[in-house]
Amino acid sequence: REDTGWRSTTKADAGGNYALAALSPGRYILMVDAPRYQSQQARAVDLPVAGRIELNLRLRPLFDIFEAGQYRSWLMTASQQAAAFYGPDVDTSRSAVFDAANRAAAPLDESRSDVIARGEIDDLPLTGRDVYAMLVLLPGVSADTAAARGLGYSVNGQRPSSANYLLDGVQNNNQLVTGPLTAAVPEFVEEYRVSTTNYSAEFGRTSGFVANAISRGGSNQWHGQAFAYLRNQRFDAAGFQENAQGYGREAYTEWQPGLLASGPAVHNRLLVFGGWQVRRFSGNSDPQIFVLPTASFVASTSATGFPGQFLRTYLPQGQPSGPGDFAPVTMRAPVDVNRYDGLFRADYSSPSGLHGFGRVALDGVDEPEYVYDPYRQFSTRFQQKSLSVAFGLTARAGTSSLNEFRASLTGDSIRLDTPPSPVPQLVDQDDGSDRQPVLLPGPFLADSSTYNYWNRGHNLEFLDNWTWIKGRHAFKLGAGLLQRDIDLRVDVYPEGQLAYPNLDAFSLNQPQSLLAEVYRQDPASAVTFPEREYRYRQVYGFAQDSFHATARLMFDFGMRYDFFGAPVNIGPQKDLLLEFGQGPDISTRPSNWAGRAGMAWDLSGNGRTLLRASYGIFYDPPFDNLWENVIQNRYQTGIWTYAGQSPPLPAPLSTLEAAGASQTASTLVPAVLFQPNLRAARSQSAFAGLQQALAPGVVFELDTLASRGRGLVTTDVVNRGSSNPDLLNLDYRAN
Repeated sequence: REDTGWRSTTKADAGGNYALAALSPGRYILMVDAPRYQSQQARAVDLPVAGRIELNLRLRPLFDIFEAGQYRSWLMTASQQAAAFYGPDVDTSRSAVFDAANRAAAPLDESRSDVIARGEIDDLPLTGRDVYAMLVLLPGVSADTAAARGLGYSVNGQRPSSANYLLDGVQNNNQLVTGPLTAAVPEFVEEYRVSTTNYSAEFGRTSGFVANAISRGGSNQWHGQAFAYLRNQRFDAAGFQENAQGYGREAYTEWQPGLLASGPAVHNRLLVFGGWQVRRFSGNSDPQIFVLPTASFVASTSATGFPGQFLRTYLPQGQPSGPGDFAPVTMRAPVDVNRYDGLFRADYSSPSGLHGFGRVALDGVDEPEYVYDPYRQFSTRFQQKSLSVAFGLTARAGTSSLNEFRASLTGDSIRLDTPPSPVPQLVDQDDGSDRQPVLLPGPFLADSSTYNYWNRGHNLEFLDNWTWIKGRHAFKLGAGLLQRDIDLRVDVYPEGQLAYPNLDAFSLNQPQSLLAEVYRQDPASAVTFPEREYRYRQVYGFAQDSFHATARLMFDFGMRYDFFGAPVNIGPQKDLLLEFGQGPDISTRPSNWAGRAGMAWDLSGNGRTLLRASYGIFYDPPFDNLWENVIQNRYQTGIWTYAGQSPPLPAPLSTLEAAGASQTASTLVPAVLFQPNLRAARSQSAFAGLQQALAPGVVFELDTLASRGRGLVTTDVVNRGSSNPDLLNLDYRAN
């Protein structure tokens, strides 16, 4: 490899077939030597991620030389390039032409994939500085932001959640809502390959696309880079809606500085890379209207009673003035985002041909006012962090066999916290009039509810692939294990919710009702334990054979097995499970077999015209949001009413419950129906395409695709519209 000096060797068989497997992406020099023949070199050979290059070389006998004593010729990758030889025994007017076009212009590949290389990442503008933004430029890819899943890209008609993101060959998926877990900073990514159609049996866990990214590594020379990106409303025009509403340009400033360094810790042996980036965004949202108590109303309340003290302690960002008890106020909510991203990698190569790497990637996001409250002490904060550690080892077992081992440990956490308050959430209940409810101090969300959400996950993954080259066959076998542990906490109304019929009732501290979570099986118990611990294991195995029947015709056969498993509650607090019976519509399947086959035919013999076709079965794994809401099955919403009473405030939730009259618990939080071992979503896909190279860098493709989706479970409501009062509506959560 040109930048690292690392070498990999192999021997050709009696038929002249050779293969170098499991090479890292980069630029290589290919050297060929044989007894009684002149050696040759092919330079500037670029190998993309998960790519394959076919390079056929013809060696000249040792006695067929132009220069006495010189047995080396150079072969450049540009076709029909003339190389002149000069020396004491050579006629300076003589030259020879070496044809490097024995390398196929497009390698035989039955799948549809594209490589986003380093040059494209550097040169093209990326929306939000996200390398995956270039996915939308690929054939068959469309943006589907309405789904609010992953990055919102739909490939060949599949769902946006059908995606598998890999970083250095291991999982990099957000297991909760899909999409990449660790951000791919453009300066930290060497390149990535996007496989959109009928990839080989080696890749799975999705019926959509596979985005296989490789992190940037070091080289034998020290390099450093500092960069900064600045965005400001002064460089932008106002949007259509902003002009139509008369808002004008939204004020914001985004600043992204970063730096990176790479080089040899030990020349030709240990190469390192490190990079760090931070992002600071500060701006305002479009104007919003909030109805708040007026300054005159606050002044009219008693300074010694709870309502007056509370309103004077917690003041809104903008208090309306004028007559009346309440008035609308227009505000631009502040939007602040703080983020950091880091990546550190080390690559090692031993003289025996053993290659290894270690990589650490981390990022964090903090949005202090994720849900804005005019009483800014009660704005809801959002925090997300992730840490990914990966290790890989590649070793040869002879000249035709190779083993690749990967291991990774990933941690991720999401927190959405209700701000602490000395009293429950205070709500001005809708009295049936057309007025907008008045917003009182305290935690507030758009749906007038409050909750705490904590989700911490830990992934442990092992995978091992073995490649064996035998004649015209390239066999590959592999297996992997993924174990995920989850610590989950979901609190609805963690401090309760006090509802007042109007502002006058609030000034007298006469609430109408109190809402709080209670046990579904024991509504009299006010103590809830919202913590849960879950674990599930997923395993897979595959076998495939890439058979070159001739230099122009290749067949690929593979079989893959996936077991996605079912989550198991391993904590002390168990869930109530509502499960399907054995009916004809929805069934279970503990494992998933997927056969795949394809062919590629070089019609012209020079790699310029390719015919490709393939067929395969693909599965989607269930993501965490399929079943995590089952935590709510144990709880329901208790209601306590007050008949003109004034409960003591501030006071613990248990005191407020004791002061009210308990009513029948409501089903404000419906039960969730979930079936372990639910059959994974499956699709069958067939692909055929013709590719014609018209000129260097210009390729015409005509592709057709057919897909058939079955078992695509969806979110639904069971018992919808039932006339039986005992059959309550049940939320059916699916992928």
